[in-house]
Amino acid sequence: MERPLISIVVPVYKAERYLKRCIESILAQTLSDFELILVDDGSPDRSGAICDDYAGKDKRIKVIHQKNGGAAKARAAGVAEALGEYLGFVDSDDWIDPDMYEFLLEKMLESDADISQCMYWEYDAQGRTVCFSEEKGRCYQRLESLQQLMVGNVSWMSMCMKLYRRKLFEGVPLENGLRCGEDSMVNYYLLRKARKTVVWNNSKYHYFNNPESALRSGYEPWKTEEGIAFVNTVLQEEERNESLIPYCRWRYIQVLYSALNQTIGSRKYQAVYRRTRDELLSIRKEICGHFLSTRKYRLGLLLIQYCPALYRVLLKMRSRERNRRLKRRKIEV
Repeated sequence: MERPLISIVVPVYKAERYLKRCIESILAQTLSDFELILVDDGSPDRSGAICDDYAGKDKRIKVIHQKNGGAAKARAAGVAEALGEYLGFVDSDDWIDPDMYEFLLEKMLESDADISQCMYWEYDAQGRTVCFSEEKGRCYQRLESLQQLMVGNVSWMSMCMKLYRRKLFEGVPLENGLRCGEDSMVNYYLLRKARKTVVWNNSKYHYFNNPESALRSGYEPWKTEEGIAFVNTVLQEEERNESLIPYCRWRYIQVLYSALNQTIGSRKYQAVYRRTRDELLSIRKEICGHFLSTRKYRLGLLLIQYCPALYRVLLKMRSRERNRRLKRRKIEV
């Protein structure tokens, strides 16, 4: 078989409702020199049969069937079979614009970059546009890329909406034991190897905020533990990199705030809330003095210390305001 230019890997699990939309969007790419690797991760529904059906219609499609092992294991299986010079990833409940990979490859070659990245639209379960990313297009050197990753921008953490040079994956562990933060960990190692990453603010990836996914299944303590484990891993790897450590510390602060906001007022996770609040207050001086800190964070510290009830009210008000401002860009979900 002639080597394709791009290999596109799609981990598939319980995706029969959305899978056809995903596959059709990939097959419609204006850049046709690609292979599509569908990894059926032991899905109990008709997803595996849908994959096989498409493979019978298009010779560019490969299907791997394996026992359920999670998205990271499925992605690793796809990468192991990939023949392309470049690698891309799409989640099975998402879809992409017809020219996404042509656009990413063009920008990568123009910039002589190792990673090319576009922006995304995000939709909720009702098909409303929750948000779309707005980031000015530019090239990032290695250190700048790692800093952006640690700030916590979704577009940097995700392995989707990107095109990678295949050589970056040599020696990089794709299975790291994380359930929700595996993309961030893999991207950390890939960004360390990349000389340059080019980012454009064109939104060509469509991210469906699936309420059934592990990431959206509600708060669980292990999610906070994984977030902290990721930060600690990077801190250990970068202990001499003084330009990155402040960004790692800020990511740690964000993980704590996320846990606090999800557990405040919860009877089930009252102990988690108290521990998180105490930890935030113990590093109050660091938070207030951090160059990424804003008045919002400083005010939040005062409220959780002296008036947590008001802090909770403000959180609810912000959530309601966010819902009112949703763009009504309806889609079929």
